[in-house]
Amino acid sequence: MESFAQCQSLHHLKHLHLAGIILHDLSLVPLGIFLENVANTLKTLELEHCRMTDSQVSAFIPALNKCSQLIEVNFCDNDISTPVLTNLLHHTANLSQLIMELYPAPLECYETDFVLRAERFVQLSSELMDILCTVRQPHSICFASQLCLICSQHCTYGLETRLCHCCQ
Repeated sequence: MESFAQCQSLHHLKHLHLAGIILHDLSLVPLGIFLENVANTLKTLELEHCRMTDSQVSAFIPALNKCSQLIEVNFCDNDISTPVLTNLLHHTANLSQLIMELYPAPLECYETDFVLRAERFVQLSSELMDILCTVRQPHSICFASQLCLICSQHCTYGLETRLCHCCQ
């Protein structure tokens, strides 16, 4: 991750797609440095299915604030709590070019065995949406759960709420 962050040939990067790369054991401070280096050119940031935790996401959140050209972000399927998601939304508040935003359901939406509590998911997602709407008007935003173990679908909450049939 450190050598990636210092690679000079990537300083004009437009699309960073790290989806599916497990990052939960790495320090993501270098990712923050890298995001600052590509802040004027980066258009999409795909960090879906990386198993990032609160401390890892918190390490690069301030750098996101500088990525003024971002049009799409995807943080789904990471282990992020409501306070860190709230902080993330505040740091993306001035990113007026964002047209697609995908965030994970907060950790507080799950039982200890990672079974989704649908009512808690809708409540917290609604609160997070309200926070974002107070600072800017999102174009397309979605909060998505991890896959349901029963029906292998995601529950989503966004401009159109969609819960899998197990949670309805």
